[in-house]
Amino acid sequence: MPAAPDPAAPLTLRPRSAEVITIVVAVAAALLALDAVLRAGLTGALLLPGLLLLLAVVWALLWAPRVVLHRESLQIRNVWRTHVLPFTAIREVRLGAMLRVDAITADGTEQTLTAWNAPGLRRDNPLRRREAAADGGPRVRMGPEERLRKDQRDSRSAIVVDRVEAWQEHHEAEVGTGRARTRWNVPVIAVLGVTLLLVVLRAVL
Repeated sequence: MPAAPDPAAPLTLRPRSAEVITIVVAVAAALLALDAVLRAGLTGALLLPGLLLLLAVVWALLWAPRVVLHRESLQIRNVWRTHVLPFTAIREVRLGAMLRVDAITADGTEQTLTAWNAPGLRRDNPLRRREAAADGGPRVRMGPEERLRKDQRDSRSAIVVDRVEAWQEHHEAEVGTGRARTRWNVPVIAVLGVTLLLVVLRAVL
C-alpha cells in the first residue's frame, strides 16, 4: 500500500493523459526537428518556429494547468489565470467531472472556481465492468449514488476534498474569513506570444 503524501510537501495534480500527451508531443517535435536539420541543414531549421508553437500550445493547454495542494492552501492554475485559495477562503470542494471550489473572492463574494485540468471522475466504462465481473468474484450491483461515491473516492483529486474537509473540521470558526487571490499566468502568455511571433516572422521574412 503506497504511503500517504506528506501534507507539508506540495502535491501537484493533473490528468495522467495530459502528462502522456505532452511528453509524446515533445518527443515527436524533437525528432521532427532533428530529422529536418539532418536532411536539409539550415533550411530544415525553418520548421522550428512551427514546432515550437505546437509544443507551446500543448504545454499551455495540458501541462501548465494543474492543481497544487499545499498544507493550508490550494492553487488552481488554469490556462490564463491562477487562483490562490487559502483554506480559510474555501467554503466547499466538489468533485465531479471537474474539480470545483466554492470560495470567497477578493471582493467578499462567493464564487465557484473550476479546475478544468484537475483529475476528475473516470468515465463509466461498461467493458471495465464486464472484465471485473469476469474475475470470478461476486457481482455487486451499485446504484447511481453509490457508484458516484466510489468514483469520487477513487479519483486522484479526492485528496483535495479530504484535506480541505479535515482542515475545516478543526478550524470551523475560520472558514470563510480568508480571501482568494487571482493573477494572470504571465509566463504562459509570454511563451505563447513569443512562439507565435516567431511563426509570423518566419512567414513574412
